[in-house]
Amino acid sequence: MNAGNLLQYSPSYYLKYLPRWPDFFCATVAPNGRMMGYIFGKAEGSWHGHITILTVAPPYRLLRLASTLIACLEAVSDEA
Repeated sequence: MNAGNLLQYSPSYYLKYLPRWPDFFCATVAPNGRMMGYIFGKAEGSWHGHITILTVAPPYRLLRLASTLIACLEAVSDEA
């Protein structure tokens, strides 16, 4: 899996979230291994969550991947 140009922030920004909320990350990967999109979120209390980053690569836009990623994050946050 290669994130390529999908990193919108410095790696340290992402590393700030992954250790604290590792379950609040979902990604979609194309059959060729390229990252299509990803979402980072965080929990802020038992009834409040936050989408921190939502990115879909330009070739994969208009495929409703953002909706799929949001649904994934909602499912994860319901389980948390």
